[in-house]
Amino acid sequence: MLVSRRIGALSPEERRAFVAEANGRATLAQGVGERARADAERLEDALPLWRGGDVDSADNAGFVRAFLLRLTPEERGSLITRDGRLAAEGAARLRAAVLARAYGDELGPLLDRLLEGDTAGLRGVAGALTDVSARWAQLRQAVMAGEVDAGMDVTADLIGALRTLDEARRLKVAVPELLLQTDLDRPPLTEAGQKMLASFFDQGDPSRRTAARAAIAARLDAYVEEALKVQPPGRDLFGAPPLRPAEILEGARLREAPPAAPVAEEAAPAAAFDFGEEAVDILAARQRAIREATETEAAARPAPQQVATAELLEAQRIAAERDVPVPVGEISADGAAQPTRGARDLLDEAEAEGEQAGQAMLCLIGGAA
Repeated sequence: MLVSRRIGALSPEERRAFVAEANGRATLAQGVGERARADAERLEDALPLWRGGDVDSADNAGFVRAFLLRLTPEERGSLITRDGRLAAEGAARLRAAVLARAYGDELGPLLDRLLEGDTAGLRGVAGALTDVSARWAQLRQAVMAGEVDAGMDVTADLIGALRTLDEARRLKVAVPELLLQTDLDRPPLTEAGQKMLASFFDQGDPSRRTAARAAIAARLDAYVEEALKVQPPGRDLFGAPPLRPAEILEGARLREAPPAAPVAEEAAPAAAFDFGEEAVDILAARQRAIREATETEAAARPAPQQVATAELLEAQRIAAERDVPVPVGEISADGAAQPTRGARDLLDEAEAEGEQAGQAMLCLIGGAA
């Protein structure tokens, strides 16, 4: 075994320089894009463990562990903290690896730009591609495994739409205007590519401004969700033709659009029924006759107060005539007329005396008790 040994003495400054040189890399460091492409190959076993969200979430602990096991102990040491959690450098490296796994072979030099943050004019779209990169990588892996129809992998169409948007921003022209131009270096977009490009904009209209990052990510994720259900040809039990990617994208756009509010139709006014002039005249004459008869009858009716007074006087007169005179006191010897009182007065007086006697009895009983 050959061992190198230092013989001469070194000053403190020379010793520090020697240690730094001995621990330095003997080869050039990998670029961020090159390292991401190398890490993308190590994600094959980890992708099925992806559970959504960010790479450093608790749900993705199995995904992170499967990736770290494919690295050397020296590499793992710089990607995790002392308490075993994923460090910020490790999370950034995993995100780059997932992005390269999803689109790296189609992105080409664009991958380095996205990873280095050079996303002028593409920030929302680039962020959305990052957000759905793990799901997109799962879709491509399912296609390679023969579990999903190969036509569902529209990565080339997606990146073609991204390049079109990037070129429009770089040339400072509107996207619809750029699409009308012919360029040998830029092949025309396929139908799926046009739908992908439309998904980058508000309401799917390239003449509008680009949509928010969350909206674009939701559209791409909706495509992946439906594409994963499309089985390879020959595996459909009913023999139905598989959906085309453009149809899936259009369906996702239609589901996203809010339903138009129903417009209430105003009811037409009912047409007036025409009775004819003769019938109208007869009806008016009849109403006039009824009104006149009512006024005549009211004028002939006596006042309610007068009728009541006459009836009361008549009742009093009849009662006085039918009252029976009753003699009171002793009969005088000279035969003079004996004084009398009406029977009604006597009965009323007797009734009053009976009530007073009853009240006196009640008071007596109450005092005894």
